[in-house]
Amino acid sequence: MLPVVAGLLAQGLNLVGNAVLAKGKEWVEEKTGVKLAPDMPPEELAKLRQFELEHEEELQRLQLEENRLTYEDTKSARDMNTRINESSNATWLSKNIPAILALVVVVGGGITLTTTSQADVRTAVVGLMTLVLGFYFGTSSSSRNKDATIERLTGGAK
Repeated sequence: MLPVVAGLLAQGLNLVGNAVLAKGKEWVEEKTGVKLAPDMPPEELAKLRQFELEHEEELQRLQLEENRLTYEDTKSARDMNTRINESSNATWLSKNIPAILALVVVVGGGITLTTTSQADVRTAVVGLMTLVLGFYFGTSSSSRNKDATIERLTGGAK
C-alpha cells in the first residue's frame, strides 16, 4: 500500500493518498473506479484528480478525522504517563519504564545511524527517533497549531 500512497503523493494527489491511508485502497478504488498502482497511466491519474476536485470537502473531512484520532491517541498516552508519574502507588519501574525505553530507542537509533549506510534504514530510524522525542518534548509550533485547529474544529470531541 505504501508504494501506492507514495505514487499518489508524488503526483500531487495528497487528499486521495490520505484517503487510501484512512479508508483503505479498496475503498478509494470503489469510489473512483480506478485500480490503484504505484505507476498509473495519465488517464487514470486524471480520473483521480477529477475525483479529488469533486470530493475535496469529503476527503478533507477524512484527513481531519485521521488527524484528530492521531492527536487524541498521543494525548491519551501522555495523560496515562502523567497519571502514572503522579501516582503515589506507582513503583519506580512503572514510573520510569517509558523513559528507559525511549532512551534505548534514541541511543540504539544513534548507534544504528552511525553504523549503517542504507538510506531506508536510516530514514526509518530517524522517523522512530523523531516520534519518541516528539512524544517527550513536544513537536514543532506548526504541529501544535494543527492540534489546536483540530480540537477547535471538532469541538474538542472525543
